[in-house]
Amino acid sequence: MSDPRPQDEVPALPTTTVTVIVPCFNEVDHIEACLRDLFEQDYPADLLDVVVADGMSTDGTRAVLAELAGRWPQRLRLIDNPQRVQAAALAAMVPLATGDVIVRADVHARYAPDYVRQCVAVGAATGADNVGGAMRPLAGTRFQQALCRALDSRLGVGNAGYRDAEREGWVDTVFL
Repeated sequence: MSDPRPQDEVPALPTTTVTVIVPCFNEVDHIEACLRDLFEQDYPADLLDVVVADGMSTDGTRAVLAELAGRWPQRLRLIDNPQRVQAAALAAMVPLATGDVIVRADVHARYAPDYVRQCVAVGAATGADNVGGAMRPLAGTRFQQALCRALDSRLGVGNAGYRDAEREGWVDTVFL
């Protein structure tokens, strides 16, 4: 039985290499879920690697990272960030990126399985230098839930396009 779709509708396999850069400091409760999301992307595993810059964590994050590096030895690189701040971490990781595209990730964010693929596709289709998804805050406590509702409202974010999950297009800032 033949495929009823014309040949030009069959999506091409990705060929763009991607390095995901992740700054962290004292993230023992979040780092494993973040990295699991990144390594479970639907993007080809041989085209994606991750660099984590740890700010000399003191809460057990470094032990978790060492264990995770053993789980993904060819795809996860760990570096120290003795300055601890995100700007220093990013500055240290960018030169280490081997991918054609750099995706910046945050430990407190969760990533859909198609996040990397969508970022690469949108960047290629639009020529944008920076792409990302809308920020959707997550909450646990009642206070956090109330704060998230406020941040998701027009009053809380004004006209910030990067906070609008329904909006697609050019914005003046990108969240991840």
